[in-house]
Amino acid sequence: MYLGGNGFYWKVVPHATGTWAFELRRAEGGIRLWETLPGESYHAFDGSYGGLWRRLGRPPQALVGVGFSTQGEYMGFPYTFLDGVLDPRVAFMREGIEDLARPGAKLGERGFMGGGAAGHELDRADTRLGTPHHAIIIGRAVLTDPTYQPVNEERYDHTWPASREDIIRSDLTFFETTNGGAVFSVGSMNFIGALPVDGYDNVAALLVTNIVKRFADPEPFPPPKAST
Repeated sequence: MYLGGNGFYWKVVPHATGTWAFELRRAEGGIRLWETLPGESYHAFDGSYGGLWRRLGRPPQALVGVGFSTQGEYMGFPYTFLDGVLDPRVAFMREGIEDLARPGAKLGERGFMGGGAAGHELDRADTRLGTPHHAIIIGRAVLTDPTYQPVNEERYDHTWPASREDIIRSDLTFFETTNGGAVFSVGSMNFIGALPVDGYDNVAALLVTNIVKRFADPEPFPPPKAST
């Protein structure tokens, strides 16, 4: 379970013997608080080139189904369940909350981080970047606040690369993996702040509880079917 946002962005290199040390070289042009200067893009620990995992052939979408898409002011917004939540493959997520977890219903309207479940830094699913074709999007938050802009690596020039609905969003994403595993990702830095609301008696927390219970069950998930 990946309950954060922008969690697999910059490549880091561990020290060969000092397990307490990691090195980060922010090569090229991702969203960053400081800039790697010319000649400083290669890691001293192992000589490898730094930068975004996405640019190095390991986009986060291929690992957890979603990847960094947009960043804005520290505010929070709700998600809306999509038709995918009714897929029989994710029936376990709706146990006991069938009337609440339905297409068009909201979750994460309130939260202790930014005021809602979707906000600050958001990840989206994108099959072009590695999201498995069999992944199910059970819910989505499209942010309309103007401070939320596409991340640098999404732009080709001064224009937006796609519509707001296509890129300024967070996707609640599920997919099965080989050998009986599965992945559930929320793609938002704020999401965990919505879980404790009302003493964890809210849709987001109940949904996550159902997923934890299923993931703790030793019964393997069925293998993913090949995409058509």
